Amino acid sequence: MMAPLPLMAQVVDGAADRIRADMSVLASDSFSGRKPGSPAEKLTTDYLIRRFREVGLEPLPTGWLQPVPLETRMMKAR
Repeated sequence: MMAPLPLMAQVVDGAADRIRADMSVLASDSFSGRKPGSPAEKLTTDYLIRRFREVGLEPLPTGWLQPVPLETRMMKAR
């Protein structure tokens, strides 16, 4: 007789494959590096929100996204 899988193994069954698939999508060339402030950022956040909805998550009352100030700095060449 085989022992049943531990509860945690049952819960995460297939999770590694789903995570791998999401990582593959997010790392693809079509996401252009996901740079903040770029069109690729919107593509990324749209994808993540869609996936969150698919797994049953709900946004906060303020929505899915939180505004964060973006600062850029350039270093001077010596």
